[in-house]
This record gives sequence, structure tokens and C-alpha cells, in this order.
Amino acid sequence: MLSSIAEWAGVALATGVVAGIVLLAVVAAGAWWLRRRVRRRLGVFALIIAGRARQATAGAAGGRWELLSPRRLPDRGWQPARPMGSR
Repeated sequence: MLSSIAEWAGVALATGVVAGIVLLAVVAAGAWWLRRRVRRRLGVFALIIAGRARQATAGAAGGRWELLSPRRLPDRGWQPARPMGSR
């Protein structure tokens, strides 16, 4: 009778240890997956925030946008009038 109880306790202990190891592996895999997902999302948010910061700095520069612009735009103003008879 005592050996039967000891055997049952040993089996229960072994089952608990195996279940704990499996649970620990599942939690670790879930944490790894969640970390990857959050890192990707944070990367997207970082790009969005960087774009907004760039717009804010351009807004803070006020009328000096042409100094911050990476490309030069062609002048779209009126061409000077030519004297009559010249082509």
C-alpha cells in the first residue's frame, strides 16, 4: 500500500515536472513571438514619428523651407518681355 502511494506520487511529480518544462517552453516561444511583433510595429511607428518630426522642423523653420528642401525646383515665374521685332 505504501509503495503504491509512493509510486503514484513519483508519477505525479514527474508529470508535473514535464508539464512545467512544456509550459516554460510555450511561454518562452510566445514571448519571442510577441517581441518580434512589437519590434516590427515599433519600427513602423518610429518611421511615422520621424516623418512627423521632419514636418515639425520644416514648420519651425517657417519661410526658410527652400533652405531645407533637398531638391531645387525650376523657376515658374514669368519670362521677361522681349522687345518687339526680336525673336
